[in-house]
Amino acid sequence: MLPEVDFAPEVELDIAEAYIWYPRAGRGEELLVSIDACIGRIRRWPLICQAVSNGYRRAQ
Repeated sequence: MLPEVDFAPEVELDIAEAYIWYPRAGRGEELLVSIDACIGRIRRWPLICQAVSNGYRRAQ
């Protein structure tokens, strides 16, 4: 079973704001696909992400 991925509250806000902006550039769906792919990598290999603080890791 793959682990769940939790986001810091500010990440969810950033994603929402980016989604609002990207459709204007015609790339909203591409943004969501990229985010989903990144979440998939995090779930499969969580330790490859950089540890930052308080149990949070950063994926890029």
